[in-house]
Amino acid sequence: MTHPETTEAIGSAISQLRWHVEPSAEEEFNRWYDEEHLADLLAQPGVLSGRRFVRAETAFSAPSTFNYITIYQLDDTSALETPSYRSMATTPSEWTKRVAMSLPLRRDIATQIYPKSRAGNQPVGDAIMHVFTHADTSIVDDFHRWYEEEHIPALVACDGVFGARRFACTTPEADGYEFVAIYQLADVSVLESGALFDAGKPTPWRDKLGDKMRAHFQVYRALHGPIAG
Repeated sequence: MTHPETTEAIGSAISQLRWHVEPSAEEEFNRWYDEEHLADLLAQPGVLSGRRFVRAETAFSAPSTFNYITIYQLDDTSALETPSYRSMATTPSEWTKRVAMSLPLRRDIATQIYPKSRAGNQPVGDAIMHVFTHADTSIVDDFHRWYEEEHIPALVACDGVFGARRFACTTPEADGYEFVAIYQLADVSVLESGALFDAGKPTPWRDKLGDKMRAHFQVYRALHGPIAG
């Protein structure tokens, strides 16, 4: 696989919204998002870009009721505190009220911790691998070192993996996970080669962390390319 020419503007934080949408509501939900809501969010100061994804069922996916996710790239978390951003929550449109207000939703805010450089652009493909993680305080320092010095480099070296970023979650909605890693994939078929699975197998370093860490794994297919704010 070759690296894509498509890139996405990134800052130092993300806002991600995980939705549960019943099949009967998906058509209008997608129209509302693509024709109104996404553009409204991307018009906000400090919102750099955004992408929408739908959950892909794979052999490695953890159970989840959330079948859609939107990930907004933020200059920093202050983008979520502006008067115009707040007004979207306090004065939603009629379409928003009708389509979205009753849907189960999780909103996770997270700030980038890896790599250390936080601005610019990232290459993107047609899918992402999304991994929430938890580490007990007794191993958290070694957990970070293992993740960033061994685990991520091994996965990113696989064909079709275009890059990875890690974030610390700053909101309590992340289902008890403190961190999230997002890997940019050429497409979902990257998981079918077996190379990514082999690269993620436990190593002696990982084994030392034992059961004091846990992960929640999902894969999502992109619904469209990056959209800039």
